Formats: sequence, structure tokens, C-alpha cells
Amino acid sequence: MLLRAACLVAWIALIAGCDGGGGDEGGAGAAGMSFADGSVTDDASMAGSGGAGGQGGTGGASGESGAGGGGGSMMLECDTGMSQVGAECVDTDGCEGVTCEMGTTCLDVRAPGMGYTCEDADECADVTCDPGMACVDEVAPLVGQRCVDADGCEDAACEAHETCVDQPAPSTGYDCVSALDLRFKLVRPAATYDTMLEQVSGSGLDTSIAAFGDAGYVITAAVTNDAGYTLWGFKPMGSTAVYDTRLDQVAGASLDSTVDSFAQQGYVITAATANTAGYTLFGFKPMGATDVYDVRLTQISGSSLDSDITGAGSLGYVITAATTNTAGYTLFGGKPMGATDPYETRLTQIAGSSLDSDIASAGDTGFVITAATTNTAGYTLWGFKP
Repeated sequence: MLLRAACLVAWIALIAGCDGGGGDEGGAGAAGMSFADGSVTDDASMAGSGGAGGQGGTGGASGESGAGGGGGSMMLECDTGMSQVGAECVDTDGCEGVTCEMGTTCLDVRAPGMGYTCEDADECADVTCDPGMACVDEVAPLVGQRCVDADGCEDAACEAHETCVDQPAPSTGYDCVSALDLRFKLVRPAATYDTMLEQVSGSGLDTSIAAFGDAGYVITAAVTNDAGYTLWGFKPMGSTAVYDTRLDQVAGASLDSTVDSFAQQGYVITAATANTAGYTLFGFKPMGATDVYDVRLTQISGSSLDSDITGAGSLGYVITAATTNTAGYTLFGGKPMGATDPYETRLTQIAGSSLDSDIASAGDTGFVITAATTNTAGYTLWGFKP
């Protein structure tokens, strides 16, 4: 009886507005009451309300004390470009639900930025090319990639007076070649060359050499015979450079002074012939160039050829042209004024049947054949390398 009275008192207190307990946390709800006779009260009206500082307690429906205040996720104030995920702020994925055009991929703009950009997809990321080759990604909207010869000169550290020459695949790297390296007779090193060939009579030489220079070709070799003069010209493919030219036909007595005059005016004698008209000298210089050259002219017999080429190379001279006649061999050598770097040299006298193997041997060992003559001794070839 007393227990039932206590319960009644509690019920009256609830009706009067008693809280389940104020303070920092929600008060416990009024507990369900158990009686000695085993009966339990589960009247929902006995659920206590939460205290002023917390969530309302829930009355225990089966004799348990009421639960305290429940806790939901707290709302965060995230910076621009950030979104709440759970209990933290993370970068908002601007690419969610975005489809870029073919060949591009979506890139999220990182916070505090917002949105996205569609960028060309890097399809070379997982591609391995052969040695000396580099992967080139096709630009959107194209897809795919290709392997091309790697530009070894892209980050080359050549001197101001040097030209970088890429080593073609499968080789890698580059070479720095002096812009004044006379082994190449002023023709810039390149992967491929455009060519010009003419056969002209003596009366057409002046206009022919001018035409070569105006078109950017250097005459690197010339011969004369019953067909007249045959001239070979080269220039790097696509080059727009042009040359000033000089042509002289002189007797042997005037050779020294003529060769000196070429050098002082900046012309390199890139080819020469000898016939009944005397010596024909073909001179070239880049248009507007002010470089001058030191020259070396020798006329020798065949027995002195070896010592002469060795002497020329040791002093930094390159024999850029040679002729042969009854006076023996006439050799035209040149070098940039003040140059001191020596050259290794190679001289061969061979029959025509050995020409193929000889030129292959020269190339394989790094020599450039800069001059050649032919007479009863066969072919005489002058080779130089740094």
C-alpha cells in the first residue's frame, strides 16, 4: 500500500511539471516501477522530460531507468571549397558527376577554389618507349600516344659558339659542334639535308655559285672534266640561311695572295678544281658574318702527303679542298682565327674498288672526309676528327 502511495505521489509530481533533472546533462526519465506483487507500471505518462541543459529522458518502459540526452552530429562551418564529411571538412570533389570530352580528363579545383577543369589526358604516363625515343601524347580531342626520337638538345649545355646536334635513336644525348668547325664547310650539322646538283660550263660558274648561295646551299665538292664542272651543294633541311659567295680562277703564281684574300674577307674555300684554266676556287661565308680565318696553302708531292696532313691537324687546320696536277697536290687549309684545338687526321690512297669500304671505315671511326682528289695514284682522301 505504501508503495502504491509513493507511486501516486510521483505521478502527481509529474503532472505538476516536475523535470527529469536540470543541469549539464539531460535528467533521467522517471523509472518504471516494480511492485512486490510482481506487477510493473509502464504508463507512458510517467516519462520524465529532459532537464533544461540536455535532451529529454525517456521513461523506461520495462523497469529500466530512462536514457540520458541523445547526441547528433555537430554541424561544422567549412571553408570555401570544402564540405563536411562526418566530423571533418574535406575538399569538395568538383569532378563528381562530370563527363569531359574525349581525350581529356577531369581535374578538381582544390580548395579554396571551386569547380573543375577538363585537361588533356596524359596517355604517356604508363608508356615505355625504346632507347632514344620519347612518348608524345596526342592532343585532345585525339586519343592515344606515339614514340618519337627524343630531342637530346632540349636541355643541352653547349657554348655560345657551338651548335647542338641530337644523337638519333637508338642513341641518346647530343654533341656540341663548333659553329666554325670547318670539317662541315659551314654547313650546320642536321639530321637531314636538302641538296642541289649542277653541271655547268666555265662561263656559267659565276651565276651558278651565286644561285647556290642565294638558295642557302654550300658547294662542298666540285670536279671538272669534259662535261664541264659538276657541283654538289648541301643545306640543312628547312634552313633559311643564305651565303655570300666568291669565285676566283687564278694561275698558280697568284694562289698565295688569293687564298689570303679569301680568309681576310671571311670566305672559306669549300671546293677547288684545277685544269687548263688554272685553279678555280669556290668561297662561301654566311651572309653578314664578320668571322675571319687563318689559312694554310701547301703544294707538295705525294711523298709528303702523310706529314703534311699530320702537321695541318696538329695546328688546328682542316684541309677543306684539294687539287692535283703536274705541280703535285695543292691543299687548302683553314681554321678560325686564333683556334688552337688540334684534329686527328686520316689519309688514304686507294683504288676505286676500295672506295665503299674506306668511306665506311672513316665514318665508323668518327672521321669526316673533307677533301679528295683522283689521279694515276688512285683516290686520295683527307679525313679529320677532333
